[in-house]
Amino acid sequence: MQSPQAYSYQQNSATVGSIALDPARIDDLQATDYTATYNADDNEFRVVRNDNGKPAENFNWDGTSLTFGGVSIEFNGPLADGDKFEAQPVRRGGAGMNLNIDDVDKIAAGLEASPGDNRNVLELQDLQSKPIVGGNASVSSAYGGIVSDVGNRTNITQVNLDARQGLTDQLRAVQQSESGVNLDEEAANLIRYQQYYQANARVIDSATTIMDTILGLRS
Repeated sequence: MQSPQAYSYQQNSATVGSIALDPARIDDLQATDYTATYNADDNEFRVVRNDNGKPAENFNWDGTSLTFGGVSIEFNGPLADGDKFEAQPVRRGGAGMNLNIDDVDKIAAGLEASPGDNRNVLELQDLQSKPIVGGNASVSSAYGGIVSDVGNRTNITQVNLDARQGLTDQLRAVQQSESGVNLDEEAANLIRYQQYYQANARVIDSATTIMDTILGLRS
């Protein structure tokens, strides 16, 4: 079983010195990560579960070690207000585990060395229906919940993507309709404006001729 892990936030003053399982509180291990935040005003930590945001139970800070969730953490350097740490007691607990027994006759299936005693195997089988994940869910239901949650989130993401793509297409169409140029229409408008100009020029030319004629008659 791999050891628990803990990480310091980049802006921290202090860093994680070590993290280890607390043998006295092994029953406090839960299938969740934790975030611990230091408050310098009262020299205390606030520790919350990342899966539900609730405070961690049975945590203790004695000024040197922070204990909660079945682990104990020590720090390097002086703590500053707002220093945050993430602890992962069991996230990688199964990494590196290997099968050491390949002979089923060597499995301790029972408590006594008597034929038909398979109480240990039955207890192991019952684990799949016991609320051992977060204290309220079985392994099977927790796994089913993870699969369902991933599926729901994927579906929601796809729906949002389709909606945003549709909005993007609409905005692009509006933009093109406002800024787009129809060359045939523009050419027709130019010809029309040219005709207007030529007509007005003739009017001005006629008016000039008439005025010259009138002035010539008066002279």
